[in-house]
Amino acid sequence: MTMKLRGNIYEWLAEYFRRAPRRSFRRSSQPLLIVGHRGSPTKAIENTFDSFVLALAEGANALETDLVITADKQVLLWHDWHPNEYVALLRESGLEPFTLYKPYPPLQPYWRRPVHELTLAEFRHYFDYKRKRGHIAAGATIPLLDDFLLWAKDQPRLRAIFLEIKIPRTQTTEAEEIFRQINDWWQKNHPHFTIYIESCPSELLDYGQKYFPSLNFTLSVESPIGIVLNPATYSAITPAALAQRRCAVAVRPRRITIGSWTTYYRIIKKDLEFRENSSSNPIIKVTNINKRSEIRALLAAGVDAIETDYPALVYELAQEMNLTIA
Repeated sequence: MTMKLRGNIYEWLAEYFRRAPRRSFRRSSQPLLIVGHRGSPTKAIENTFDSFVLALAEGANALETDLVITADKQVLLWHDWHPNEYVALLRESGLEPFTLYKPYPPLQPYWRRPVHELTLAEFRHYFDYKRKRGHIAAGATIPLLDDFLLWAKDQPRLRAIFLEIKIPRTQTTEAEEIFRQINDWWQKNHPHFTIYIESCPSELLDYGQKYFPSLNFTLSVESPIGIVLNPATYSAITPAALAQRRCAVAVRPRRITIGSWTTYYRIIKKDLEFRENSSSNPIIKVTNINKRSEIRALLAAGVDAIETDYPALVYELAQEMNLTIA
């Protein structure tokens, strides 16, 4: 066993048993962003205006939402690009934690198709939400991107919007249309908030950054199944710095990662240390963080943005810690 491997194991165990002293790192120059994950989904239907309004009332100054596109090129705020995809099936079963409602796609096999194969009229007719313990469709209005951005323009509290592209890496034609619509709106309106486009498929982001260089793209990085002894391997800030992106997104492990919080916190510390010791200064956004102890630890460490299903909790802790909130 090499000395480096022994050191990594010791650091992992020390953090796991919390015997390593925690330190704070240099923050970026911008005030803290409290990002409502799909708004405030513990109290309202995700990705709807009710959810966004509630999140802002609870202290959020930024919002995250999901984008898909229909066959007639209408960009919608909806999470699941295909109702039969694995994560979509889990959500439909009500197994996603924290949310009050679950997606309610059609039962008929013919209509359980990727969103980009349906027109806007077809999608809105067959897709809806319902309470996890309910049996009645909510009759939700699923917003268009244009309507959302128009609403956002009138929200002075908003400092940033994170748009997550929910289409597979192979759908470059659909991705290009989404990027084009965002770019056209931004060029026309020049809003007071910053728009970040985020996605897990790096191919889509590289494509977007090449053809729409005026937009802000950011890669979401998540640690893998198993154990991660070297946190630098799954750094979010390193690829952001190399690609000259303004934001780095580190995803809280959702897979079966051993000591998931230990792994995650070590990755965040490594990213903060990297930024502190370099000239690169992208903001560091962590997602999706809902536990009080984890929120407090990440705020103390010096992250710039926390994406959460509980914006009121992050706001409360940030105030307790006397952090500057835009």
